[in-house]
Amino acid sequence: MTLPQPPPQPPLPVPEKKGLSGLAWTGIGCGVVLLIAVAAIIGGSIFVYNKAKSYAGNPDKMLAELIVASSPELQKISSDDAKKEMTVRTKAGETFTVSYEDLTNGKFSFKDSTGKVTTVGGSKDFSSVPSWGPQTPRISGLPSVFPIVLPGKSKGFYTAETEGTVGETDSFFKGFAEAAGFTQSSYSSTNFEAKETMVRTYKNGNKEFTVTINGETGKPTSTHVVYEEK
Repeated sequence: MTLPQPPPQPPLPVPEKKGLSGLAWTGIGCGVVLLIAVAAIIGGSIFVYNKAKSYAGNPDKMLAELIVASSPELQKISSDDAKKEMTVRTKAGETFTVSYEDLTNGKFSFKDSTGKVTTVGGSKDFSSVPSWGPQTPRISGLPSVFPIVLPGKSKGFYTAETEGTVGETDSFFKGFAEAAGFTQSSYSSTNFEAKETMVRTYKNGNKEFTVTINGETGKPTSTHVVYEEK
């Protein structure tokens, strides 16, 4: 006697692909993930995610290229990873070969199309951050500040460590935003084992800043702030 065949089992559903998970945001403190996030915020056309992943072993190059790409006065001509150098051309037609380190540390200057001397790259103080941009409180060590060269507008980002806890630091930024007339437009928070991350975005007219706060047991609290005037 032939036994009846069992009905075919329906295929297992294919998991839906999603964007960055909460765990990925928890790891935003690592340099490459931070820079991917920064690139997406200050100009999605600068980098795409797949390209950014290729810089995992060379974060200095990634940051140098981000700085050059965000400067309307500069154009990348070529790069030499062995020498850790990049050749760039200004709108005035001058060509320079500069190290990734000098670009990222604010040691490269050039004359722009108006003849004004412009310095690009990072600095260790907040002099380039506009008054409406928040500054991390109770800083431990030196910050890394990266202004973006734009005519008549303020734009850039910085990283800094603080002696405060994640909660204390978050309260400071919320208080600053409220006093300056900013309203919160987005918020996310994750906790994974000993790590905690908070990401908040605040807006006020054409001004916006996003704060990412990372805390981990036994380590200083780190902050990453992106500000932009549109």
